[in-house]
Amino acid sequence: MTASRRQRAGRPLLRGRRMVRAGADCIIGGYLRQTRARAGSVRGAAAGGGVPGGAASTAATKWAEMLVERLRSEPAEEAAMAAENKPVDRSAASVWAPVTYRFLDISGFAGRVGEYDSLHQSVGSSGASAYVDTARKLTLVSRGTVISGDDYSVRSQLTVSRWLRAGVDFRSLVQQQDHYPNYIATLSSDFAGNVTDTIPRNAVFGVTRRLGNGYARMKLPRVPVHLFVSGDWQARDGQTQLAYLDENSTAAVYVDGANTTCGAQCHAASQYQPVNMTTRNVSGGADVAAELSA
Repeated sequence: MTASRRQRAGRPLLRGRRMVRAGADCIIGGYLRQTRARAGSVRGAAAGGGVPGGAASTAATKWAEMLVERLRSEPAEEAAMAAENKPVDRSAASVWAPVTYRFLDISGFAGRVGEYDSLHQSVGSSGASAYVDTARKLTLVSRGTVISGDDYSVRSQLTVSRWLRAGVDFRSLVQQQDHYPNYIATLSSDFAGNVTDTIPRNAVFGVTRRLGNGYARMKLPRVPVHLFVSGDWQARDGQTQLAYLDENSTAAVYVDGANTTCGAQCHAASQYQPVNMTTRNVSGGADVAAELSA
């Protein structure tokens, strides 16, 4: 048994001893007062020529005082009782984070089947944690899910009494892109056979989107003013399809109804287009909470 458990186990015993001693002190104290009063009356009667009884009363008084002295608590027990009445600083923490492994078995075109999926087999986790400190009135709560390095969601919040509240929220996901091969050739017969597509057929490619925001709100001491700050950001990283027309300014020359000048210089192209952009927003200020009375 640990020291803290022994201390908690010993507290009912200390309370019981304290109650017994308090009751005994009350009873014996009352008896002692009655004995002293009787001893005084007997001494007064003896001095006035009444019945002698001072020796018996003195013996009873001494016996009561001795019993009270024996029932008095030891200094160590008194200190333990005093420590028991003091507020105890308690803090607790809990974590739940199971580890998982993800297996994939995809049939069909993966870019459409898992349009908003990273399509990665990997180790992940989905858990939550909490920390509470009652003495400081502090709580920290977090939870999240991680599937892969590009697919996760994490959220956390810190609260300190009524003075501070802050938190963050992160989210990342993958949006798979569609590939449209030779769709430009269907717009006009002039491009039939004149389409350059460097993206392999049934290729799987996508864009990773990361979103996040953070906030904090703090109460100033002794004034009804709160300071706050917040910010958010969005990022896109990956590849998309870029399709365009490459037309020259050469006048068209038709032979037997066909445009003979739209050859190597007049064609359609399709290729990968890298994407890498980030947008950030930050704001802050103060607000005043005032009460107006009529």
